[in-house]
Formats: sequence, C-alpha cells, structure tokens
Amino acid sequence: MQHPKPPLQEAAGCTKLVHLWNTFAKSNYPWNSLPKVGGASIQLQTERIHGSLRAATSHIAALRYNELQPVVRLPQEMLLRIFDDATATANSTSLRNLSQVCHLWRDIILCAPLLWRKVLQFDLPRPWVEWMLLQTRWVPLDIHITHSEFTRGHWAQLTSNWILTAPHFWRFTTFDVEGPCNEINNFLIYADFEFKAPFLHKLSIRNSDLVFSEVYVSLPDDLVTLEPPLEDLVLVGCSFRWDLFSLGLLRSTHLSKLALRDLDESCIPNLFDLLTVLASLTALESLTLVNAFFREEDDNDTNNDVFTFSSLSVLTLHGSIDACAGFLTAIHTPVLISLDVETCVVGSSTVNSGIAQSFMDGVSQVIPMVECDSLEVYYRTRRLYFRSWGGTSQTLLSNVSMLWSPQGPLDHSMTGFMTSFMTSVSRMKPLQTVNHLMFMLSKNVHDEITTETWGEIFEPFRNVKKLDLGRYPPVLLLRALYRDAYIANAAQMANNPVELLMPALGSIDVPICHLYRTFVNIIGDLRGRVDKPLTRYTQTVEANDHGPLHGRILRWVEGSSRVMLWSDIWEGIGAVVET
Repeated sequence: MQHPKPPLQEAAGCTKLVHLWNTFAKSNYPWNSLPKVGGASIQLQTERIHGSLRAATSHIAALRYNELQPVVRLPQEMLLRIFDDATATANSTSLRNLSQVCHLWRDIILCAPLLWRKVLQFDLPRPWVEWMLLQTRWVPLDIHITHSEFTRGHWAQLTSNWILTAPHFWRFTTFDVEGPCNEINNFLIYADFEFKAPFLHKLSIRNSDLVFSEVYVSLPDDLVTLEPPLEDLVLVGCSFRWDLFSLGLLRSTHLSKLALRDLDESCIPNLFDLLTVLASLTALESLTLVNAFFREEDDNDTNNDVFTFSSLSVLTLHGSIDACAGFLTAIHTPVLISLDVETCVVGSSTVNSGIAQSFMDGVSQVIPMVECDSLEVYYRTRRLYFRSWGGTSQTLLSNVSMLWSPQGPLDHSMTGFMTSFMTSVSRMKPLQTVNHLMFMLSKNVHDEITTETWGEIFEPFRNVKKLDLGRYPPVLLLRALYRDAYIANAAQMANNPVELLMPALGSIDVPICHLYRTFVNIIGDLRGRVDKPLTRYTQTVEANDHGPLHGRILRWVEGSSRVMLWSDIWEGIGAVVET
C-alpha cells in the first residue's frame, strides 16, 4: 500500500499553499494542533491539511503587518538606545514621529522618561511642555535654548514656558541658553534654587543683547553659590559678585571647561585674584578669558610667582596687551596644545615697546611645545599676528594677534618693534621645525627690518623647504638670501666650510612679476653652485629683455650704486607683470 505524502510535499504542488505554509511557519500558531498522518484515507488527510491551512490563514490575517518584521523582535533595551541616538537635542519631532510607527514603539516611547530628558522645546504650545515635564517625572533634564528661538515670533509662548519650567531647575543637568538679557533675567527670577542643583554639569548663559548695548545678565547670589558638580561653565555678558563666584569655583573640583567673556566691569577681578582661583582648578582643560580681568600695578609682583596649570590644553586669551602680558608671564602650561591670544595696543609705540616685548616673552613661555609644519607671519594696517599649524590634519596650534587701536601708532612709527617681534618669533623653539614659512607683510613696513636682521631671523629655521613671500615680498629679505648664497660660493671657492641659511629650502613663492622672479632665479643660481638649488621660474618675456633687469638687480643688491633704490629698478624697467 502506498503511504500518503507528508503535508509539505502534498502542498508543494500549489504555489499559494506553499506561501501560506511558509507564512504559517513564521507565525506563533500552535504547532501541536497539526493533524498527524495516520491510516485514514488520502482524501481525509487532505481535508485535514486544508483545514489547518485555513486556520493558519485566519491567524495570519489577524496579525498586524509590523509584528512580522525583524526589527520588532529586537530587545526593548536596544530599541531605547536607537531611539535615544535618533533624538536631536531640544527637538521632540523625532520622538513624536517614531511614536506613530506602531503601537509597540508608541508604548515604549511613552513609557520611557529618559527619552524625553533632552527634547524639551519652549516654542511648543504650553500643554505640550506641561505633558513633557510630567512625562519625564523625576528624570534630570537637558535644557537648550538658542537665540533663533526668540526671533521666530514665539516670544510670549517662550516666556510662558520658561516660567513653567523654572521650578524644575533642580532637575537640570544642562542649562544652555543664548537669548535677550531681560528674558534670561526673568527666568532666573522664577527659578527655584532651594533644592540646589545636584545634577547640573553644564551651565552656559550667553547674553545676545551685549552686541547692541551694554546690558548684562544679573546672576542671583543663590545661583553662584549652588556648588553644583559643574564640568562646563560658560558666562557671556553677565554680572555677579566675584567674591561669591570665586568661592563656588574653588569648590568645582571637576570643572574642565571655563569660559568668561565680556563681563560687567563691576565684577571683573584683578589678575592676581583670578590666577589664585584658577590655579586651584586641577581638572581644568580648556580656558577662555575675553575681557574678563584687569591688571593693577600691584599685580607686577606676580612675576615672581608662577601658577601651574597641569591639565590645561586649550587657552584662549583676549584683552589689553598689559593684562595679557601679565597673565602669560605668570603661568606654566606643560601640556598646552592650542593657544589663541588677541590683544590690543593703545598709545604710542615708545610707551608700549617694553610692554609689547614682555607680551612676546609671555607668548614664548606658554606656546605649545608641539612641532609645527607651517608658520605664517602677517601684517596689514594696524594688525600683526603669527599662526602655526601642525599634525597630519594641519591643526591650528597657535594664533597670536596684536591690534593697534586708532589712537595707537601708525605703520610708519613702528620702528624697532617689527624687528623685536620677528626676532621673538624666530626664537620660539616649537616654530623652528616648520617646513613651510610664510610672510605676508604690507609694503610700508618692509624697511623696518634690515638685511642683517633678516639673516638672524632665518638662522634657526633649518627645515624650511618652501618660503612664501605673499603679495608684496620684502626685498631686503631677498637681499639677505642673495648675500648669504654669495658668501657660501666664496667659501666654497676658498675650500672653506659652506653654510647656508635654510639649507633645505627648495622654492620661493613670489607674485607673477618679472622683477621678483628674476631676483629669485638669481638667488637660485647662486645656491645651485653649492648644491642647494631653488626651483626656477620660467619667464614668458624674451631673454634679451632681462639683461637690463638682471644687471640693475645685481648693482642694487651688491650695493655698488649708493643712489640706486629698489624703487629705481621699478621705474627703470617698468615692472612688467604677467597676466
């Protein structure tokens, strides 16, 4: 007797039945209810199979489509992590959209207070904010408000929601707000500081009105004495009692980032008091001070005391040159990797020459001890700075800028200072490792640095491979390189040791001008005779046209004609410019 085929083989002849059977296998249908193959007739077995398939079809039809997807089978903890990563700060749109995908996701999202801790939006209707505050229950909150939210026409709504949220200040882990002075003051009035701030790790208050008028956010005494476990503190355009504020800082043992910008003059500390407090912050890694302290005459005594910042890696300092000089000369930063200093010079050059030199000495003391790849020295009207880059990603390591106020010296009265500045830069050891050296100097300060001084400036730069002289190359710099190559040739002919400035130099970048490029080719020819050639410029003008230019340059650079100036070469040759 022929045995009946198993159910799967029996249904294999029908595509629809196979599809239903496979779907049934993936469902949660009770397998034990399947009929067993016995000795009944084939027709009876077939009817039983069809009955089972009909029952499975009804069960599958009762299932929701999403319950068959693999993502639904993920553990709830994993879904919560995905939802949290997909949620933007101060934006509940993502969570609301996710909660409408299916009933399962909605139940998970609505029952997870932690998901709502950072999405509180103040431009939403008040009932939404009330619901989110209720939904988060006791969970700590991340509060973020940007200046743009105050400019979208929701002013009254924002104010109402601020007042609603203020009593929950004790729950804040992050309070990051940038907005009008009055609105921030109103919030701080309604804030409840009775329960302290046991979760507050980041406090950032930025007054956006300071750009237009001198109005300051007044920080209550209860706020500055809360002693929260702060790790990040940013205050811009604020006013407070420094004596109370400093006590709070002294207890902030975990503070790693501190930024004080444009504080009210009534609360700005003197240099010594500030350094005394900052030196106690052993975990401080990033420090920003912008118009945040002043230097008294008594602060000169701090030159004998050195305050060590053992963890400080990023320093940003903006202020008067006197204050910055005092700060830089009084600190020690062994692990600093980024320095940004911007200072203002007020008064005559003779009065500030000593202060300026003290400032450069301070920069030399704290400049990051990281090897640099590129160095740029730049001067345009009333602004002088140098920048250095290093690393594979060309990270900005140092940016030191000096700005002369309108009451300060003009370009032609900087005699002596440019030489002192350039010499100080060249003596900074981390800068002596550069491969790319750039000088962007305006024409009216070229004569401030002599040919001999340029030679002293270049002496420490042994690794420079490329020299970029900008739009207006200093001709005395080129003269220094010519004379150095000339002396090297003479030493070689006399069988003496040959020494060259910047022995690794391979190219000099100058503008597309026959005058400068001919000068560079002359220097390159001389260096080539001692096996240190430069990349030559290919001129588009006929060789005969360079004879007078070549001769005039040589007579000027060798000083054989006392009356001839560099400007005479321009007038005589015409300074043909390639286009």
